[in-house]
Amino acid sequence: MEKRFFEAFPNLELGGVQKDLFEQTMVERITATKRKDFLRVFFRSERLIQKELVYAVEREIKKQFFPREELQVKLYERFVLSGQYNPQKLMELYRDSILMEIKECDHILYTIFRQADIQFPEEAVMEIVLEDSVIAKSKEDELIGILDKVLNERCGFQVKFQTAYKEAQASKYKEEDALRIRRIVEVISSRFDGNAETFSGERRQHLPKKKRRRAQRLRQRSQRPLPQPNRSPRQLPVQSGNPMAASKRAQTGVCSAGR
Repeated sequence: MEKRFFEAFPNLELGGVQKDLFEQTMVERITATKRKDFLRVFFRSERLIQKELVYAVEREIKKQFFPREELQVKLYERFVLSGQYNPQKLMELYRDSILMEIKECDHILYTIFRQADIQFPEEAVMEIVLEDSVIAKSKEDELIGILDKVLNERCGFQVKFQTAYKEAQASKYKEEDALRIRRIVEVISSRFDGNAETFSGERRQHLPKKKRRRAQRLRQRSQRPLPQPNRSPRQLPVQSGNPMAASKRAQTGVCSAGR
């Protein structure tokens, strides 16, 4: 039997936005494992609740009700949203929550989705434009599965998905890493440059041949120009994938492992 959230957890103390949002939610069921080490709470809300707040309430339930038990609390939300929401509007408001949830279980997938462009050629069709890489292609189906769970199972839409690819942008971090490595190499090679403050000419002559060769290679590497980022990436042809239909509601988080 359904209960209001604070009827299911009558002594739970929440404040501010958390209390306001969860006062309006309905707990559909609560289950636990036989070992009593995992508690699942399935609830329904007519208002969109960001994942950060859901995680905070999980922590409060654990802290206030099970402070000494080795038990994990997991909330599974389902939204019944009004007509003011459509898939595009939802992604504008909820994308950060999806990223947060993905980051909990797969940092590589999180990076892929963060770098992706989201487009809606039709109201019920989402196109995910990924950077063209082997890793992104290997994670494509997994990402679509997660988005299907969020938009269709959790939020009640009937969205179909397709993918396209764009040329990967040169990362600014690569240039920074190259500059840092160059500075380190310069410092190391300066130890072998034969000046009076490091090695005298006489001492340098007595360096082993192997170390002299290494010093020469380090100086040559330090003089190489830094790689320049491609600031005008060429757009690759769009490759559309097959739309993915909504799947049966799962009783796990969006990721196959973890939360």
